[in-house]
Amino acid sequence: MLSILYNEYKEWGCPNCGCDSAISGCFSGGGVTTGTCRHCKLTFEIRSDNGIGTVRYGSHPENPSDPKSEYVMEYARRIPHPRSGIPAWHWEPKDVRPDEGEYWSSRGVGYDLSGFVKTKAAGERILAMVHEVLGTDKCETYLDYRPSEPTWIQFKFQSSEFDLEKLDKLSREADRVVTKEILKQCLHGKSN
Repeated sequence: MLSILYNEYKEWGCPNCGCDSAISGCFSGGGVTTGTCRHCKLTFEIRSDNGIGTVRYGSHPENPSDPKSEYVMEYARRIPHPRSGIPAWHWEPKDVRPDEGEYWSSRGVGYDLSGFVKTKAAGERILAMVHEVLGTDKCETYLDYRPSEPTWIQFKFQSSEFDLEKLDKLSREADRVVTKEILKQCLHGKSN
């Protein structure tokens, strides 16, 4: 596994393709974490300038052709960033749409009913559906988009406007899709 510094990752991206977005790995601590590039799927280690951890990753047989071979652990190898001087490029998720409605992955009912959308455009389309169903362009339900977190986009339904339990249930039954019909069935106070 390759290991690069965090400041190099921020400047030049994935050591293989230069993509600026990685899915966090299963290990983090001591100034060290792993990530998998969202574009090329390379898994690599990202380390702070003063990372103190030494991590052993995955094991494999020392001699793969010998079934009795001892297993060895892999250590990350710190390398100078291979794309040094070539700026990272910005990764954006594909704006995939179902035949009807929009994909929306519920996080469950709490203070509100929040869920993830894949793109800002998908969230804006859900908000347009909400405005149409409510018959107003002002509502408490909202798209929570933060430019600093372009892959962590939430859409939040409010209990003052919708039956959150019902909306959660119906969207899950529809394979994590929200449609105008589902929204109409879940209008606050509607008993369908």
